[in-house]
This record gives sequence, C-alpha cells and structure tokens, in this order.
Amino acid sequence: MDDVKIRELGLPLDPEEGVSDGIVRKDILLRHANLTQIDFWRLGFVAEYIAELAGKKDEHSQLSDKKVYMLIEKHIANNNIDFAQVNGRLRESIEHARVKYGR
Repeated sequence: MDDVKIRELGLPLDPEEGVSDGIVRKDILLRHANLTQIDFWRLGFVAEYIAELAGKKDEHSQLSDKKVYMLIEKHIANNNIDFAQVNGRLRESIEHARVKYGR
C-alpha cells in the first residue's frame, strides 16, 4: 500500500517494528504500522483501496505460484530472508515448491 495514499485516507497509524519469520532486513520490518482507533468510514476507505489495488492489471496481478516462489528464492539468495528462521506452513510450501520447480 502506498504511504501517500494511506496518509490521504487519514488513517491513524501506530508505527511498530514488524515481526516475520525469516525476514532479516530491518528496513522491511520497519515499514509495518498498525491501524489504530480506526472508525468504520476509514475501514471502508481501506477496503475500497485494497479492492482498487486488486483490480489493477499490472505485473503483480498476474503472479503465479511459480513467480511468487521465484521471488522468495531471490530474496533468500540475496540474504533478505533467512530460510533457517522460516517456520510452519510457509516453510512447508517453500519446500514443496522447491521439489515442484527445482531450486
């Protein structure tokens, strides 16, 4: 989501460092922000914005599971994701994709 658009919507944000298994880049984790004290009007604005993003016909709306897997592998190779820290279903799905698509 675009930071400028979020500010335009007047969303109250509470910046907080995100937590994600395997993500080692602080700049990514610091982009997390909680929506706080949001009213139903602003929640509606967020829903409309997400629907708008989902409807755009750009390269991101045409992602396949293989493209997502290749992107994840790229970030693992670039040391942005520490695969040793990835757990649960995400780890299982990456391992399954490695078998399916090769590494």
